[in-house]
Amino acid sequence: MNLKARSVTALNGISNDVHSQFGSINGKYRKLSKGSWDSALPFPRVPTSLSVILVGAAAVVCYVNSLDGGFVFDDSEAIVNNEDLKPETPISNLLHNDFWGTRLTHNASHKSYRPLTVLSFRWNYWLAGGLHPRGFHLTNVALHATVSMLSLAIFNLLLGGACPRAALLAAVLFAVHPIHAEAVAGVVGRADLLCALFYFLAFIAYCSSLRLEWGVNQAVMLVLSMTLCAIAMFCKEQGITVIGLCSIYDIIVSAKWHPLRILRLLWRHLISQEKIMSPGHSEETADVTPSNCDTSTVQNNTWKEHNHRRHGYVNGELQLRPILLRHVVLLLSGLSLLFVRWRVMASAAPTFQRVDNPASFADSIFTRVMSYNYIYALNGWLLLCPEWLCFDWSMGCIPLVETVEPRVLAAILFWVILAMLIWRSLTLPSGRDQRNLTMSLAALVIPFLPATNIFFRVGFVIAERVLYLPSIGYCLLVVVGLRQFSTFCGTRRAIQIAYVYVIFVFSIRAAWRSAEWQTEAVLFRSGLSVCPLNAKVHYNIAKNAGDAGNRTLAVYEYREALRLHSEYDQAMNNLANILKDEGKLNEAEDLLRKAVELRPDFAAAWMNLGIVLAGLKRHSEAESSYFTALAYRKKYPDCYYNLGNLYLDQQRYEDAYRAWRNATTLKPTHTVAWSNMIIMLDSIDDVNMLGENPQTIRGNVGILLEASKAIGLEVNPEKTKYMIMSRDQNIVRNGTIKIGDLSFEEVEKFKYLGATVTNINGTREEIKHTINMGNACYYSVEKLLSSSLLSKNLKVRIYKTVILPVVLYGCETWTLSLREEQRLRVFENKVLRKIFGAKRDEVTGEWRKLHNTELHALYSSPDIIRTIKSRRLRWAGHVARMGESRNAYRVLVGRPEGKRPLGRPKRRWEDNIKMDLREVGYDGRDWSNLAQDRDQWRAYVRAAMNLRVP
Repeated sequence: MNLKARSVTALNGISNDVHSQFGSINGKYRKLSKGSWDSALPFPRVPTSLSVILVGAAAVVCYVNSLDGGFVFDDSEAIVNNEDLKPETPISNLLHNDFWGTRLTHNASHKSYRPLTVLSFRWNYWLAGGLHPRGFHLTNVALHATVSMLSLAIFNLLLGGACPRAALLAAVLFAVHPIHAEAVAGVVGRADLLCALFYFLAFIAYCSSLRLEWGVNQAVMLVLSMTLCAIAMFCKEQGITVIGLCSIYDIIVSAKWHPLRILRLLWRHLISQEKIMSPGHSEETADVTPSNCDTSTVQNNTWKEHNHRRHGYVNGELQLRPILLRHVVLLLSGLSLLFVRWRVMASAAPTFQRVDNPASFADSIFTRVMSYNYIYALNGWLLLCPEWLCFDWSMGCIPLVETVEPRVLAAILFWVILAMLIWRSLTLPSGRDQRNLTMSLAALVIPFLPATNIFFRVGFVIAERVLYLPSIGYCLLVVVGLRQFSTFCGTRRAIQIAYVYVIFVFSIRAAWRSAEWQTEAVLFRSGLSVCPLNAKVHYNIAKNAGDAGNRTLAVYEYREALRLHSEYDQAMNNLANILKDEGKLNEAEDLLRKAVELRPDFAAAWMNLGIVLAGLKRHSEAESSYFTALAYRKKYPDCYYNLGNLYLDQQRYEDAYRAWRNATTLKPTHTVAWSNMIIMLDSIDDVNMLGENPQTIRGNVGILLEASKAIGLEVNPEKTKYMIMSRDQNIVRNGTIKIGDLSFEEVEKFKYLGATVTNINGTREEIKHTINMGNACYYSVEKLLSSSLLSKNLKVRIYKTVILPVVLYGCETWTLSLREEQRLRVFENKVLRKIFGAKRDEVTGEWRKLHNTELHALYSSPDIIRTIKSRRLRWAGHVARMGESRNAYRVLVGRPEGKRPLGRPKRRWEDNIKMDLREVGYDGRDWSNLAQDRDQWRAYVRAAMNLRVP
């Protein structure tokens, strides 16, 4: 028998085996015909351009009805309520916030870092001029069509090239697969679509690098591939798995190494310490020599070079080095991306609740392992038969496998099938069939690894959009199976009918499922047929019904959700809100107290409990509930609004004003808070606004104008001024600000609630103003103070009740210097001299003014400075004992950012407090803790009042 001869030819830099095989049959030779690998498929070859059009059209037709959909389910958190999408939000926030707009360092963050996906949402928002869902859905459909068309190239590469029929069949199946409905019809599925797009591009770039000789060009393509991999990862975490697929492709398809031979190579090298040979070399295949081959290559004395190529040598060196170098690049790139991802997550894993992924919280190893494996089997079934599709699979949708039950058989069957496929890929001889099967399994398994709970806990049980990338391997596996079936069976017509039927059914199912994602009402209802035991499905139906005004259905579904999951705190909170509106306050209170008992940091439940308690007229408990809510969520404008309503019921108007101001500061568009505040302040005729720049002021004033107009009020531009407060006195002044038809004048100082506020934040102007007001009051009663008909005690009482309160208005907040103290003493001495009159000198007999010491001796009450200091200490005690939500306390403990200007620092209000305490014998350190003891602090206040300074 003649020896089989094998030659190696190169085409476009990739080694392609061309076998010239001849067999000996009855002494005669017969040449075996050779065609493309997919020629056995009973489908015609379609031109590439037409294939692209067919795949793109199939993808669009199945999901075009999603264009009429709105924002549903997770879209509310990721898009509607995500401030990162708005143009006024700094784009740098995308680098620090997660996919849902939460700070990555926050305890509640899911650590889903996808800034490029959020950037695409922001682009949609800017392009459409707001939250218009059609543009968002159009982008998703376009991305799915693009990915589907690009999958033609991916399938062709995975199959080793020159397989247009198989690539087209797999791409059409991928384009119409119903499992993609969540990723395409749900806007948040944009993450999977963008990830798949750059995943494919990274894989294509890596495959392109393999066609180049090792050097600069290949290194550039490798860098491009890893850059696209990083982009895919920053669209969604699955993107990093392309590194594993590139590695398998490099070894199995490009190098054509058989997995078993790789294992033998490692065994010989690591255990037997034998000389390394190419994994493609087999000891059973003899070398080609001049004596056993009659090819022209060998006859021309090139048999040594021929054998070196067969054994993996070029110029006498083994061809492992380029592959090892590429894998070093893959390994370093993967480790670098994982390190960056870990640092972005603040070096902390995300935290999830038990209801998100019950199996990962199971104490029993058996329960955890069997539940995981059953979930794997169910994912495989969804790819095979996508009939059971549900928007959410948590909260009892898939009960834990805690004992040996029929579901264990499903998990075993899944692993038996997968093991058979793996075994088949290992036992097949090296060739296209073996490589294609191996790559199908790799494309199926590798992208799914992050969702397996093996490396870390995930926040879901089953997520259909996570199967978007693994479905590539499934579609490829189906086509490989079709090809094998076509090879061994001659029923070509049956195979064609079966494939067309599957495509037709999948297309109808995909379009139907896409239509279900148009509205939340239909989407949530569709989940009942799949997961009737899922409490979250009932919860979402109830929430949607409540928003639509159907309270009867909402109450029923909330109670059903609580029946299925008795510790569902969100359902308790929402049901309590409905019961509160229906006047069932006691039942609502019971539900809310249980909710905060289950989750003590549930700020919304604490706020709603405060509303219920306020309705029950238990005001002190309601206030405590509001403060607890604010302790857990400091930036909570709705809570401040309800707190203001509570204060208004108690006629605590100043506290109500502060609460509403906090609400409007945190949320300038809080129209109801603006309205309440304007109505209350209408009699006061004073409203103030703060902003860091003119744009903020313009925006807030615009909201104020709209809120005022809604309740029949107008802003008087003659009485409305604005002022710029800055250390830099050379700052550019705008003069006036125009908002609509109104112009507002810039001033250097203005009166607010009776106090003078200046642009240098000083008290000198305020003290000067109060002294002038005191003088006006003094001159109005001067005749009474000098009258001989009134006793001196009565005149002192007039001073204390008429003049002194005018001068000391707001003195608790003054920061006094020695100059201001002297001016105030001069004013008081002038009044006292008018009261006590002149004194006749006993020696000369002449009348003279009373000296200061004589005035103090006659005026038995504390002087004006001692009064100011005692009032200031009393107010300091109040501020120190305030809660963190009060503005006065926040100003006290807050520290300004930046550096102070050069020169001696100005005296602060707190410096005055410390000086006052030192005068009465306390060193002034840690005075805020001292103020917590009311009795001891009150003693210091009295001491400051009665202290006599010589």
